[in-house]
Amino acid sequence: MFSGDLQVLVDDLAERLGRSATIEDDNHRVIVYSSQQHQIDDVRRDSILQRRTSPEVRTWFRKFGIVSCNDPVRIPPDRARGILGRLCIPVRHRDRLDGFLWLIDDDESLTAPQVTVAETTARHAAILMHEEMLAERLASTALAHLLVQSEEVRTLAAAQVVDDGIVPAGSPVVVSVLVPESTDAGTRTLIGDCIRDVSRLHVRGEVLGVAHADHGAVLTFAPGGDRAGHAMRIARELRDCMRRRTGDVRTVVGIGEVKERLVDAQVSYRQARLSARAATRLPGVGDIAAWSALGALRAVVQLPIEAMVDSIDPRMAALFAAGDDRILDTLECYLDGGCDAQVTAGKLHLHRGTLYYRLQKAQEAADIDLRNGEDRLSAHVGFKLARLAGRYPLQA
Repeated sequence: MFSGDLQVLVDDLAERLGRSATIEDDNHRVIVYSSQQHQIDDVRRDSILQRRTSPEVRTWFRKFGIVSCNDPVRIPPDRARGILGRLCIPVRHRDRLDGFLWLIDDDESLTAPQVTVAETTARHAAILMHEEMLAERLASTALAHLLVQSEEVRTLAAAQVVDDGIVPAGSPVVVSVLVPESTDAGTRTLIGDCIRDVSRLHVRGEVLGVAHADHGAVLTFAPGGDRAGHAMRIARELRDCMRRRTGDVRTVVGIGEVKERLVDAQVSYRQARLSARAATRLPGVGDIAAWSALGALRAVVQLPIEAMVDSIDPRMAALFAAGDDRILDTLECYLDGGCDAQVTAGKLHLHRGTLYYRLQKAQEAADIDLRNGEDRLSAHVGFKLARLAGRYPLQA
C-alpha cells in the first residue's frame, strides 16, 4: 500500500476542488481515495468497496484512450451503466503509465484552472508512486538475500530489513512461491506486477515479494491468530491475480511453514518451492499446496530428479513403458482412492467388472499383487515419483 503522502495529496485536491477524487494504479486497482462527500456514482462506490474497477467498466473507460494519452481525458456519462461523466488524468513518470487520477465531473463544471491544479497533483502523485516503486525494488533486493543458503548473508539481510523499517522486529514469516505453468521473456514482469497488486490489498509491509524469471517468492509477515489461514488467503490472491494477468494460464502456489525468526525464511522458501513442485506435477494436490498438508509426499518431493527415476520400482517402470493409458489411469485412480473399488468405479464411470478387469491386467503386466501392502505402496509411490520426474504421463 502506498505511503500516507499520497493520501494527503488526494485529500488536499478534493478539498481544493470541492469534489471527490481517487487514484488508481495502471491495473485500475484503487490506491487512495478522498472522502466521498460529493457527487459519486455506482462505479465509484463499487470500486472503493471492491478495491478495483470491474472489467466491464475498465473496458468502457479504456475505449477513450486513457492508456495512451498524456493529457486529461473527459469520459462521457453512460446512464445505462450508472456511470457519471468524469475527468481522467493519466499519472505518468517519464512516459511510464503508473495510474489514473479520477474526478467526477458530470456537468463539466471543472474550470481550466481547476484542471491545471489536478494535473499538478497527478505529476506529484507520479513522483510519489515512482519513489514507492524504487523503495519496493530496494526492499526486494534485501528480501532476496533472506532466501539464500548462506546463514551469514541471511543474518545481515534480516538486520537490514528491520533497521530500514521494511519489516518489524520479531515478525513471524511465511514464504509462498508463485509458479506459472508457462514462462517467457515477460514472465518476470508479470510476476512482479502480480506481487505488487496483492501487496496493495494489505497493510504496508505485510506482503513483500521477489520476482524471478520463472517464479515469485512472496514473504508474508503473519499477524497473530490463524497464520496458516492468512497465508492460504494470500496464496489464493496470488493465484487469482496471475490468472487474470496471464489470461487464465494455470498458476500454482506453494506455501512453506511459519517461521518465528526472520533468518529462517529460507527454510520456509525451500518448503514452498517443493510444495509448488508437487502442485505442478501431481494433479491431486491442486493449485495451492501447503507444506504442512503434503504428508508423505514431503519425503518424495525432496529427492533430486535422478534419484526419483532410480527409485521407481522396476515393475512399475515396465508398466509405464508399456504405455497403456487406460490401465495406468485406472490403477492410479484406484490407489489414490485408497483402493476403494466403488469410489474408483464411480469416478471413472466404469462398470465394476471393467474396473476389476483393468486392475487384473495391471497386476499381470507389472507382476504385482494389489492385495499385498508392500506392492500397493511400491505402485503408489511409483506413480508419484514418475509424475514428479516427468516420466508420467508419457507425453510430459
